[in-house]
Amino acid sequence: MPRNKKPRKEYRPRAIRRTGCSYPRETINEIKDIINGMGLVAEVSLPQGVIDDKQCVKIQDLLNWGGMLMFDRKWKGQEAAADEFKARHYKALHAWAAVVRRHNAGKTCGYIAKAEELQIIREVCAEIVAMLKEAMELAPQRTVRELLAVIQIVDEQHNRDGSRGVKEISPTARAVLNQRIYRRPE
Repeated sequence: MPRNKKPRKEYRPRAIRRTGCSYPRETINEIKDIINGMGLVAEVSLPQGVIDDKQCVKIQDLLNWGGMLMFDRKWKGQEAAADEFKARHYKALHAWAAVVRRHNAGKTCGYIAKAEELQIIREVCAEIVAMLKEAMELAPQRTVRELLAVIQIVDEQHNRDGSRGVKEISPTARAVLNQRIYRRPE
C-alpha cells in the first residue's frame, strides 16, 4: 500500500519572544541610583548654594528629562494633573534659567536661587524623580531612550546657537525619539 501522497507537516512550536525590555535588575537599580543622585543635587546642594558646573548640568538634565517624559507619554485619565504639572514644570524651567542667567552675568558667585525659585525647583525635581523611578519600573528602555533624546536635542541646540540653557522641548523631539542610534556628545 502506498504512503500518504499529502503528508502533514511536522509540528514545530513557535519561539516565544519576550517583548519589552531585557534590562537586568542591576542595571535598572543603577539607573535609579543615578536618578536619586540627580534629585539629591536639587534637594541638598542647591539650597546650600554649593553647586558646580557638573551638578548644574545634572539639574538641567533632570528638568529636561521630566519635560520629555511629559511630552512623550500619554496620560489617559490624568490630563488635569498632567496639565497642572506642566504649568509647574515651566515655572521651574524659568526659575532655573534665571539662576543660570544670574550666574553667567556674574551677579552671584555660584548657582544661587532665591527662595521662591528654590521652592518650585525642589518641588518639581522631587516629582520628576518619583515619576522617573516609576517609569524605570514600567518601561526602562523607553525611559533611557527619552534621556538620550533630551541630551541629543540640548547638544544640537548648543551647537546651533551656543546656548546651554533649559528650554521647552522642541517640535523635532518626536523624530529624535524614533531614532535607533543616538549621537554621542562631542
